[in-house]
Amino acid sequence: MKRTFTLLTSQILFLTIISCTNNDDSPNMDEPVIHSFTTSLTPESGTKSDAYGTATLLLDERSKVFNLTVTYSGLTATTGKIQSLNKNVAIDISTKSPLALPTYYTSQTLTSNQINELMANHYYINLNTKAYPTGEIGGTLTYTGTYNTSDDRTGGGYIP
Repeated sequence: MKRTFTLLTSQILFLTIISCTNNDDSPNMDEPVIHSFTTSLTPESGTKSDAYGTATLLLDERSKVFNLTVTYSGLTATTGKIQSLNKNVAIDISTKSPLALPTYYTSQTLTSNQINELMANHYYINLNTKAYPTGEIGGTLTYTGTYNTSDDRTGGGYIP
């Protein structure tokens, strides 16, 4: 009888330990992790523009694809691009000319290097016009937070 009781107690303890090892705080791997970036688009140095705008970029960490929304006023943008800090064009966001207002762009799959540059705030959005073919307004994309729908700490919201 004592042996049966010990065996039964051991099994209950084992099952309790196993059931407690499920970490409910870990993110659901099926849920996207979205990194958010924003910028205000202001006149480039040397332009005499009153144009302005904003851009929001949402990067899905799992798919390595971003969605970009650009709004602007006071210009007719002919092309748009995302440049690295050394002014190399990293991504052409021009889907047609002139750019639609607002402009929505979905990227191809980014490389690890592109993601690293983006996460380090090294990307700059630039909108070009006929009057300013090298850029009338622009701004640096700045990381603003991470969104994880499975994160209980935020109720599925932003994690600064």
